[in-house]
Amino acid sequence: MGMVDSFRDWANRNSAVATIAAVAVLVVALVILVSSGSGGPQASGDAYFYDVETGETFIGDATAIPPIQSPDGNEAVRAHYYSCTECTEEARFLGYYEKYTPEAKKAIEEAQQASSSSSPEQSSEAEMKAYEASMSGMLYSKDGENWQQSQGPGGAGPQQELQEKCGDGQRLKYCAP
Repeated sequence: MGMVDSFRDWANRNSAVATIAAVAVLVVALVILVSSGSGGPQASGDAYFYDVETGETFIGDATAIPPIQSPDGNEAVRAHYYSCTECTEEARFLGYYEKYTPEAKKAIEEAQQASSSSSPEQSSEAEMKAYEASMSGMLYSKDGENWQQSQGPGGAGPQQELQEKCGDGQRLKYCAP
């Protein structure tokens, strides 16, 4: 009996443990994704943010969970830019804005703190809360005013519609600062 067969037998006998382990791996992956600035791949530790009062875009820390406070002291949301060609200022376009409900933001921030300073049990519990909150608490908007619930981080929100902007033969590219 090979190693794979042995593992399969063990997983079949201990299905609850195997399921919990699989969910834990997914939650950890989600927390890493969320804490690295969800919504698209990050090429750096920076992200674009949009000051909802002034209409200005600025660069901030990609690990910040929006909404955040802008340099002018106003509410700011994450701004996701894309391109169908190259990520030059002329070629890129705003895809959507992103923020979280206050409850989701709190859960995600608590998970970030727990993962760096708590026991594994406390960290896992916080990560599960963050996962649940991010699935139900992520909001996106194409105009910064009309907010819709997303289907999860980087998930079935506006991405499909954005890909259609590029047309056949062109691939949608995420543009990080």
